Amino acid sequence: MTKVLVVDDERDIRELLIDELTDLGYEVIGAENGAEALDRIYNDRPDIVLLDLMMPVLDGMQVLKVLKSDAHTANLPVVLLTGVSADEGQKRTMDLGVNHYITKPWGPGTIQTVIKVTLREAAKGDKTTIGDEIEPSAFISTGDPQLNLKLGGGVPREGMTFIEGAASTGKSVLCQHFTIAALMHGYGVFYFSSQSTPTNLVNQMTSLGLNPSQFYRSNQLTISPIPIIGPSSDSTDALLDLARQVKDITANFRFVIVDDLAGITIRDQDSAVINFLNQCKALASSGKSIVIAAHPDGMSDDVLIRARSLSDIYLRLRVENTGSGLSKVLEVFKVANAETPTGKPSQFLSRTWKGNPC
Repeated sequence: MTKVLVVDDERDIRELLIDELTDLGYEVIGAENGAEALDRIYNDRPDIVLLDLMMPVLDGMQVLKVLKSDAHTANLPVVLLTGVSADEGQKRTMDLGVNHYITKPWGPGTIQTVIKVTLREAAKGDKTTIGDEIEPSAFISTGDPQLNLKLGGGVPREGMTFIEGAASTGKSVLCQHFTIAALMHGYGVFYFSSQSTPTNLVNQMTSLGLNPSQFYRSNQLTISPIPIIGPSSDSTDALLDLARQVKDITANFRFVIVDDLAGITIRDQDSAVINFLNQCKALASSGKSIVIAAHPDGMSDDVLIRARSLSDIYLRLRVENTGSGLSKVLEVFKVANAETPTGKPSQFLSRTWKGNPC
């Protein structure tokens, strides 16, 4: 039976988790502070730890440092329970090997899903220890367990991801989630944007609870504009220039986001678009993760078919009328080397996305 250690100084939360996990068939033990947590870890040997960040005696950060400095506990799966958004505190805990984090309050089924995903990753060796630069898994966590499952594991470390979607379906929001996931795992991100200035994009991400400002200030995140051309212009030169910029990105930036191609792709200029996609695929094959978002109206069916064949992950976003309102839906059509069944094409209602659709 899987043994879970729940560490939280708030008695109500601790007892709620213990009761919920016991009902799900886990063996559960509790601790109300970091010092007690370490004692339970060394004496009771749990299989996974749900760890609160803000606690008396020893906080979650101090507990993590102790665990990761000891070879006997360095690979113990840890899920962080936090009442704050993805900020520098979470960045540092990811550096110390947190497998996933759950923001309070969480939705129904979240805890069980995260535990299953984390234990599966640990069994496959997808865990960070001090000194590791790249985890062995082909994916990194998005921070959202349901989205990880829909994507077959998370954000790809290498390869080309193509996101197709009309305006206001959430392409930019998804790109921004991918961006913060890469940054939280220590990867540099070069973000080409046609929709926002750097300041506006940082502010928009912050409004979603993603808070990339510290990464932008430290140059781990670079934001560059995508040129927008008129409807009667030739997009060939603009696409060639963008391809050159992507190719010239330094090795410090393993993740490249192109958000999006709507202002630079025009129908009847298929060869220029396909050439751009081919160059991006070549870069993805050399070790980068390339994410491209595009509006289908700017591309012919032949180009979209080519994009799907080249992509390692192909996603489509659309807006669905649910009767009570509009919901953004993510359909997963292709995930190469998926670590979990994606059920593609599948749907993911964007209730975890905050703010206005982009």
